[in-house]
Amino acid sequence: GPGFKCQDRCTWTTHSQKATIMAPKTQKPKAISGNQDTAQFYTEEYFQGGQTKSNYSNYAEQSFGPLNILAETIFRFFRPSTALDVGCAVGHCSKKLRELGTEAYGYDISDWAVNYAGVPYIKRSDFSRDEIVGQFDLVYSYDVVEHVLPERLDFALKNLWQATRKDLLLVPAVYENGE
Repeated sequence: GPGFKCQDRCTWTTHSQKATIMAPKTQKPKAISGNQDTAQFYTEEYFQGGQTKSNYSNYAEQSFGPLNILAETIFRFFRPSTALDVGCAVGHCSKKLRELGTEAYGYDISDWAVNYAGVPYIKRSDFSRDEIVGQFDLVYSYDVVEHVLPERLDFALKNLWQATRKDLLLVPAVYENGE
């Protein structure tokens, strides 16, 4: 597939400009250190800065409606008792899932986003470096996996799988120009 490599058998199914990745469960991932710390990139300016460091402008407010719709859709299709949103940003989706009755948690690499979320079930974690503790009925990641450094992708995917009890949903952003 375009820009995606996986040592295990993988399927890349494209739907419009989004893609879903599915791979078989494998052994538990081994934590890696990697030299580059990408967390410092995901600051308030990244999320709120008027598209100076990203395609976002006022993400915290503008993402509220779409992420609530995403949470309702996830709940309708998967009905998870527990869920982990990996790359949850400010936690809108996890918060809505909790309102719907799911014991939802969120991880994000951004200190700013986690602090903005302001709830104990949204935590700072880099799933491309840190092992996910526990298992969840549903692990999902929306528009996040494309940010993982290529040398960490294998660990990141295995990490997501080992945390999944039933369903894993990955939806990377795939743009027309291939970026």
